[in-house]
This record gives sequence, structure tokens and C-alpha cells, in this order.
Amino acid sequence: MRHRMFFYVDTTAVRNGETVDRVYINEKNSYTYTLFPYNVLELKDNNKTLNQVYSYFETLALANGDAGYILDVSNKNKVLVYVSPLYEKEIDSTLAYVFRKSDDLIGTMTLVKEKDFYYGIPTSGDIALALKPGDKILLEVQK
Repeated sequence: MRHRMFFYVDTTAVRNGETVDRVYINEKNSYTYTLFPYNVLELKDNNKTLNQVYSYFETLALANGDAGYILDVSNKNKVLVYVSPLYEKEIDSTLAYVFRKSDDLIGTMTLVKEKDFYYGIPTSGDIALALKPGDKILLEVQK
């Protein structure tokens, strides 16, 4: 089963000559808020939503026994991934195996953490081209 998530902003825009009520956020579309002096943009609801997204992935990973998932492959050299909190301390140039199905190994990548995000560095260009959002990550953890 594949899962996709879409983020959008309720705003009017013209796309392909048609007026739409919401703009989906992706690598081509973004949305910014203009704040006037002394105005405040409060992100409590956004943080709550982000925590709900993380909770979803954590529940999915625990239920399926996966260490994480591929989230975005727009940068083939540095792929955005979700890593379960169970494995967060293990991420330091850790080798990860990427599967589409439990018996369909796509290849390997090295996981790295940059600030608050985790990325996978594919071990070859062929693997980078084969990756898709939703692919599963299993870690090679040595203790």
C-alpha cells in the first residue's frame, strides 16, 4: 500500500488558465505570508499539524516494522527521508536498505542528519533514479 501526503494553502490562484481555490505546495509552488510591522504569525496550528504528520509516520513505521520512508526525491543526490524516533540516535552515516515491497530491494543509501532533517545519499546514480516517495527504509544498525 502506498501513502501520499499533500500540503496546500487555501488561496485563490490561476493555474493553466483556470481559477483554483487552493495551491498545493511542492518544489514548483510555494506560499509566503506578508506580515506588516507589529503583526505576528502564530504557528501553533501548523506545529500541531506537523506533529500529527510525524505521529502518522511513526505509527506506520511501528506497524510495518520499517525504520522510515522516502519522502521527497526531487534532489536525487540528497533524498529527504523520515526516520522513526526509535532509530534517530543511530543516524550517523548509517547504511540503509531501500525496499518498495518487502522482497523488492531497490538499493542502499547512507543516511545523514542535517539540522532537524534526515537525508539519504544514494550509493549510485541508478539507485537515485529508482527511488520513489513511500519507499521503505531498513537500517543496518551495529551495536
